[in-house]
Amino acid sequence: MSNINNINNTNDFVIVSETLKKYDAVLTEFNSIFLVGREFSSVVAVREAAKAYGVKHNIALTTEYASSSRIKLICKHSGKYRDTRKAEKERKRKKDMQKHGCPCFMYANTKKGGKLTVCSHEAEHNHPIEEDRRAYAIHHKLSPEAMALVVKHLENNNNVSTIFNSLKINGYTNIVCHDIANIKQHFGKSEKGKEMFDFITTLQDIDFHVLYF
Repeated sequence: MSNINNINNTNDFVIVSETLKKYDAVLTEFNSIFLVGREFSSVVAVREAAKAYGVKHNIALTTEYASSSRIKLICKHSGKYRDTRKAEKERKRKKDMQKHGCPCFMYANTKKGGKLTVCSHEAEHNHPIEEDRRAYAIHHKLSPEAMALVVKHLENNNNVSTIFNSLKINGYTNIVCHDIANIKQHFGKSEKGKEMFDFITTLQDIDFHVLYF
């Protein structure tokens, strides 16, 4: 029994050590990218840096507010959800659980030189970093290359499973079958459907986040 306990304890220690190592990497890179005093050419450049960081570490950073001269990014789990309508309390319970008051943020504004400069930040999170790469819809956006592959399969009338496996083989693992099914449904066969699909992909190309229902 003691040997089993020792093995379990060792395994737990290894898991915890690996988790801490990953978390340290998350903090180190955040502090490096958003180092106080670092300059960015624009708000778009800040968002692109945050997006690349978020995809790499599976962290969802969202914009709390922004203009051409300033931007504040916060963790998706920042703040506290306030349900003011009792009738919707049960329906929104899951959403409520996603708010942990996470302190992680980054704020930058324009200095005299005209460059957007990081003024303050906090890298720490007060919740576990999600392991599931599909957890955040914000990371489900497909690249133009991946979307072109999906369109090709749709034009060939391939099923969802075939499209999903093709994406996986080509290294696109940030999308689930449900997403593909919704895209397929909206794609349709009519010219009107294709025009709408082209419109959606255009919005995504200019960094709009589009949800499929």
